[in-house]
Amino acid sequence: MEVLDGFAGADHLALRDGYREAHREVGRLSAELAELREREGSRERDLDLYRYELSEIEEVEPDPEERAALAADRERLRHAEGLGMAAAGAHAGLAGADLEGGGAAGFLAEAESRLAAATGLDAALDAIAERVAALNLEVGDVAAELRDYAEGIAADPASLQAIEERLEAIDRLERKHGGSVESVLAHAERCREEIAQLEGAEVRSAEAEAALAAAETRRADLGGKLSAGREAAAGPLQERVAAELERLSMAGASLEVVLESHPDGFGASGRETVELRVAPNPGIEPAPLRDAASGGELSRVMLALSGLGQAASAGTMVFDEIDAGIGGKTARVVGERLQALGRDRQVLCITHLPQVASLADVHFRLEKEVAGKQAMASVERLEGEDVVAEIRRMLGGEKADDAATSHARELLKAA
Repeated sequence: MEVLDGFAGADHLALRDGYREAHREVGRLSAELAELREREGSRERDLDLYRYELSEIEEVEPDPEERAALAADRERLRHAEGLGMAAAGAHAGLAGADLEGGGAAGFLAEAESRLAAATGLDAALDAIAERVAALNLEVGDVAAELRDYAEGIAADPASLQAIEERLEAIDRLERKHGGSVESVLAHAERCREEIAQLEGAEVRSAEAEAALAAAETRRADLGGKLSAGREAAAGPLQERVAAELERLSMAGASLEVVLESHPDGFGASGRETVELRVAPNPGIEPAPLRDAASGGELSRVMLALSGLGQAASAGTMVFDEIDAGIGGKTARVVGERLQALGRDRQVLCITHLPQVASLADVHFRLEKEVAGKQAMASVERLEGEDVVAEIRRMLGGEKADDAATSHARELLKAA
């Protein structure tokens, strides 16, 4: 598919990118819609639960600062009788037990009266008299407050019951939702958010369905155009590869581009799958490339395919004995093809032919040695005269063979 799409050109590749984006959007929206539909079955149940829990909290309306005041009121009402008796006793001690006066207030009033008779005679005593007068006023005020408190406080079972019930309601919410009024209020907010989300699920489902339909339409449109582009490019690609194979000493070989519908209707890269089938010799039925070609033939087919349009965008290509079964002029053609590919990428080629090796920019010699039961391979970079010597060796010449040495130099110079 990469080969075919690259051969079809830049506009086709841009179209494929658009299709892939649409396909991803279809997948995303399909997953979102499936999740919404899955939740639809439990939506009413969840709504009932969140609404019930929220109504419980809103009915009580707990306040974080309320508990201390309620606890104090409860203690006061629980001990109302004792508090009233204490206030009444204290009032009697200050104001007297009857309407005729007495108690601390009466004694202070008498002391103030006696001191008033000596006012102006001694500054020190006048200062004391002022303090006694102030005490008399304060005692009177306190006595009045004690009387009002004693008269106002009384056992109120109804109020006490109401406070007990409210504190119990708050405690129940705290036990259920985190242990504090703050956590109860936070849960109430979560309930409101979930209710809003669940109530809007139907709207979101409709929106997701509409968006999915639009994405599927766009994918289908782009997929159709992509298929048309591949069908249009398949024939020219077959012809181009056949011509290349002719040059690479595979006369009569042919390549067939087979487009088949994707089993799922739509795939990540289009509506079809692409298979390359090759017939390495005339009269042979084309078969999948991986099955029909020998190692050397497969390499040459891949070499013919490489560099067509933007198909071969890999930064590195490796060809292992691509020269198998060829020689002479064809070997030179193969080498030139490899050399052209190496202009804008890294090409590694293992070869036994001097016509191919001489066209390389960098040379390495690989040697294997067997010592006992162990085999060792070594790789050595060659430069200068070592390259000439290796090309001469590949030509079958000895060190003293001047003709072979000259031929090796000519091959390297022609590169």
